[in-house]
Amino acid sequence: MIARGSLVLREWRESDIAQLLPLRNDVPTQLQLMTRPRPNSAASVRDWLIAKSKQSDLVLFVIASQADDSVLGYLQLNHIDAVNRHASLGICLASSAQGKGHGRAACEAAFSYARETLCLRKITLEVLAENTRAIALYEKLDFRTVGTLAGHYLQDNRWHDVVLMERMLAP
Repeated sequence: MIARGSLVLREWRESDIAQLLPLRNDVPTQLQLMTRPRPNSAASVRDWLIAKSKQSDLVLFVIASQADDSVLGYLQLNHIDAVNRHASLGICLASSAQGKGHGRAACEAAFSYARETLCLRKITLEVLAENTRAIALYEKLDFRTVGTLAGHYLQDNRWHDVVLMERMLAP
């Protein structure tokens, strides 16, 4: 468990499934994450969590409130490369948890974990170019844009640009 401000990053628990289910079924949120939304049951969310937990190049954290342990979202460090010392970031916050500093606190906690525990030196991410709110947060977290993949992601019969960003954790 990693505490930061009013939240904690922790492993998932069976009791989290009921709180993660609406988030996994929130189509607008899942589209912002560049996923292909499909209906999820509690069993499919459990299967997803188990599958993620078994991946050796991925760490999945539940983002929870320190006050009452309610689930605010989840955060993943994907494609962890121990040799080249980098990983990619994915974060999903419930709409009710957005705009309250939780995304920033969760990312900062994950950066500390990535640097101190995983010995990583860089975090990368991909974000839809039109997701200006997320891009503004990432810029405040010292990410820099390193490129744009034009017409890279198909959603709603339209091609969308994807911005590539990186943040150095260590020299």
